[in-house]
Amino acid sequence: MNQDFPNEWFFDVESDHKLTMHRVKEHVFAGATDHQGVKIIETYDLGKILILDNQLQSAAADEYIYHECLVHPAMILADRLRKVLILGGGEGATLREVVKYPAVEEITMLDIDQKLIEICTRHLPEWHGGAYDDHRVTLIFADALDFVRNAAARFDLVLMDINDPVPWGPAARIYTREFFQSVKGLLTANGIFATQASAIFYHQSDLHSVLHQTLAAVFNRVESYGDFIPSFEAMWGFLLGSDRLQASKLSSQEIDGRIKSRLSSPLKYYDGNTHQRLFSLPKMVRETIMKQTRISTLDNPLSVFI
Repeated sequence: MNQDFPNEWFFDVESDHKLTMHRVKEHVFAGATDHQGVKIIETYDLGKILILDNQLQSAAADEYIYHECLVHPAMILADRLRKVLILGGGEGATLREVVKYPAVEEITMLDIDQKLIEICTRHLPEWHGGAYDDHRVTLIFADALDFVRNAAARFDLVLMDINDPVPWGPAARIYTREFFQSVKGLLTANGIFATQASAIFYHQSDLHSVLHQTLAAVFNRVESYGDFIPSFEAMWGFLLGSDRLQASKLSSQEIDGRIKSRLSSPLKYYDGNTHQRLFSLPKMVRETIMKQTRISTLDNPLSVFI
């Protein structure tokens, strides 16, 4: 170990049985909002990392993998891109990917934590890339559950980048059948819903498989996909919900053609070949999803203990 630097570490605790250590190079920010603790540190291997309530949320070294996987399969699949709603995503990287589509006319981004967005705008310019200044963007600071229940607008796509449900946080009410039903009510006829859907494991307590079956109770066509996110040290899952469209049916050539015609700037990770891999989940993952019987509801929400 190099002794020229102080021996200071951030411990990313995933459970009572697993943690990951990251050596701190520099402290960028430490504070709290009305909703969560916020830290930004510079590390040696991952660059800057955003930490919320002492949990790693996003790392400079690989955040583009997560955000391109969340956004672009839905945006490429959609047959109309006029109006997009983003739920969560306070660091601005989800928004950064959406503004790359000139065809999008209106982008509504809703986040409960205005102060977090102010912190990330100042300290994480690499994440948002100036996307908050795009004239098409409207920011709303509100609770997502209240918003989707009461909104009158309709959207071609809804993208959700909200933290995993934990017992002490509001997200447990969001990852439920009732919430997904309200989201569906905001969509146009061929509308698409895409959400991050936690780490993928191969057992029946797997959160991802419960979320898949919960979404399948609302949409006619639900697809799981995922990829390995190095900073998460896990295969990370995502979900697409639609009544009519199916991303896994698109060929590599179709994906690459739509990327070329729809985007104003190149992507670092997602393309036709990557798309095929994302939607080709291992056998044991597919079996776990098919065997899952639990559905998360407001009366019996699923939450994951950290």
